[in-house]
Amino acid sequence: MNKLIAIMATAFLFAASPAHAQKIDLTKMTCKQFIETSAEHAFAIVTWLAGYYSDEDDPAIVDFDKIKEASEKISDYCRKKPNDEFMDAADEIMEKK
Repeated sequence: MNKLIAIMATAFLFAASPAHAQKIDLTKMTCKQFIETSAEHAFAIVTWLAGYYSDEDDPAIVDFDKIKEASEKISDYCRKKPNDEFMDAADEIMEKK
């Protein structure tokens, strides 16, 4: 359910922007690439991560404060370690359950 909410939030975000067929494989992204991405894409990525790292039984809540905090922590991590894989940063910050 939480993953569905993250997907819907991301879809809503991109529905308001011009149609660009773009896919981002987060398993191939580096921290440097994340830092260089647009704020809009970074927000969509971290929103998706919030759903990905949530437990299946978590309540269906989108907490924008937590998303902002996670985004700042991931950005800090990636600025310090630009050559790291992005998902390594996400794993450390988001704490996969």
